[in-house]
Amino acid sequence: MASGMFALALFLLGDLALGEGGHGQHCPWTNHWEWSGMFQVQEGDWLSWNVEKGENGEYAMDSMKIIVLGVSQSSVQTLEDLEDMAENLFHGNLTTAASGVVLLPGAAYLLSFSQDLWLSQFKIQAPVGGKLAFFTEHLPEEFENKLHYLKAADGSDVEPMEEESSMECADMADAGIEPVKGLQEKRWAEVIGASFLTIIPSIFGIAVLAASFSKQLSSWGKKALQFANSSACGVVFAAAIFLLMPESIELVSAGKESESLAAGVWGAAVIGGWFLGVMIDHSCSIVTWMWSQTWQQMSRKAVGRKLPRTEILKSQTAQAAPKSPRLHS
Repeated sequence: MASGMFALALFLLGDLALGEGGHGQHCPWTNHWEWSGMFQVQEGDWLSWNVEKGENGEYAMDSMKIIVLGVSQSSVQTLEDLEDMAENLFHGNLTTAASGVVLLPGAAYLLSFSQDLWLSQFKIQAPVGGKLAFFTEHLPEEFENKLHYLKAADGSDVEPMEEESSMECADMADAGIEPVKGLQEKRWAEVIGASFLTIIPSIFGIAVLAASFSKQLSSWGKKALQFANSSACGVVFAAAIFLLMPESIELVSAGKESESLAAGVWGAAVIGGWFLGVMIDHSCSIVTWMWSQTWQQMSRKAVGRKLPRTEILKSQTAQAAPKSPRLHS
């Protein structure tokens, strides 16, 4: 049974880790924008959104709609969570912005490119928390020639921590991969059902062995069970860590100066979470043991106080009972 629960836990962990992270889950592409991305930068830093002319000396488009949204640092919102807000802004009143204008988060703009220059730049200041989301009418890469589309004040490229684009759906179509409708919905019933189907042979085999060696198993079965449970918990914990490691390190590293610092923070969080669970378990065990000891002492004292009364009642009963006459020979 322990192995069965372990298999079920692994299936559920895999579903949690991959259920919403698969590529192409937003296909077929129905959004009015071609690209969206979320970035994590230093709070208050200035960024430059760059639009270049191509090698032919022309912009890919004369203008482009763009939505700029600020996201709270403590928020767990994803691009999918922001789509409704972006949709409303995309079809609302757009502010025309020429090259050099500062783009404010929470607004929709129609970028007007400078035809006299090879480059049009738009300034953006990172909001509180330093988290920004962009929704663009066209792919930013269409306007790249020599410069990255988003750069920091020091000239370094700023890469998205999460992005979606219509090109992913186009690549899937070119590869002949049909998008699965409703892929975003978690199929819990199928996962749980498949898990139980895979463990039925194991459960049947364990039941047969238990029936055949019931006497032998009864002596050491309880001792072996605690080791089996400990091993299963360790494997599930390790599987969860390895499943979460790639994305979690990427999220933690956002805004950090180095990868080693991000890895240290992530490792400390994992160890701290495990240590917190151990402390809670041991604290509950100590409190339970202290309560049981206190209860036993209270019970003993109560019995000690009741004992003299019982003896008195016995003596009074013996005195009140009539004595049988003695027979003399």
